[in-house]
Amino acid sequence: MLIAPPSQDPSPEALEQPVRPSAPISRPTPNPQSQPLTEKNSPQPHPSHTGVVRRIVPVGEEKLVALTFDDGPWPDTLAVLEVLRQYGVKATFFWVGLHLQKRPEIAVQVVAEGHAIGNHSWSHRNTPMTPEEAGEEIERTAALIRHTTGLSTSLFRPPGGRLHNGLADYALQQGYTVVQWSVLSKDTEPLEALTIADNVLQGVQSGSIVLLHDGGGDRSKTVEALHTILPALQAQGYRFATVPELLESNRAAVPKAHAN
Repeated sequence: MLIAPPSQDPSPEALEQPVRPSAPISRPTPNPQSQPLTEKNSPQPHPSHTGVVRRIVPVGEEKLVALTFDDGPWPDTLAVLEVLRQYGVKATFFWVGLHLQKRPEIAVQVVAEGHAIGNHSWSHRNTPMTPEEAGEEIERTAALIRHTTGLSTSLFRPPGGRLHNGLADYALQQGYTVVQWSVLSKDTEPLEALTIADNVLQGVQSGSIVLLHDGGGDRSKTVEALHTILPALQAQGYRFATVPELLESNRAAVPKAHAN
C-alpha cells in the first residue's frame, strides 16, 4: 500500500477546480421518493482500512485500476454511467452534499448500478476550517448519503486534494480512508477529449487511482474521453475495480495516518 506523504499538499497545477455553491448551505431536506438500498448491494470499504492512499498496489499478478469521479451527482453523471455500463466498468463516485441534495435520484441510480461511493464534503470548500466546521462538512454529507441510499461509506476525498485545511484530519479521526489519486486526467481544464485520455493512459500502472470528474461543470469531454480510456486499458489487460475492491485486493494493514 502506498501512503501519501503527510507533509505535502498536491502542487497547485494538480488541484481540482473548486466548486462554488450556488446557494447558502442549508440542512438537507427529506426526500421521500428515494428508495434506500441495502449495504450488500453496493461495494463499500472495510472499516479497518484507514489512512491516506494515492495508489493501492494489489497482491498478485492481476492488473487493476480504479476510476474515480468527483463533484457529482450532476446531469453529466447519467452520461458517465451509460459509458461505464457499455464497457462493463465499475467506478467510485465522490459526492458533494449540495449536489446530492439537488439530484438524489441520480445518486440512487449510481448505487443501483453497483458503483462505490465516497464523501467529498458538503460544499467543496477547500479553505482552512475549524474542527467543528470540518465535522459539519463531512457529517452532513454522510447523513444525506445514508438518507438517500441507505448506505454508509468510509471513503473521503478532500476537495482539491488538500490535506491541511482541517477536513482530512477530521476524516482520519473518524476512521475514514482519505483517497487521493496517482493519475490526474486534468479534465477540469479546457482540454480536448483525446488529451484527457492521453493524460490517463500515459500514467496508469497497476493499482492506480485515476481522478476524473462527473460534476462541477460541463463534463462532455470527460464522457468522450472515456470511450478511448476504457477500451484501451481493457486491451492492455487491466480490470477496472472500485476503490474498496483495490483496498481488499491489497490485503495489507494500512497504518493510521495524520494529515499534518
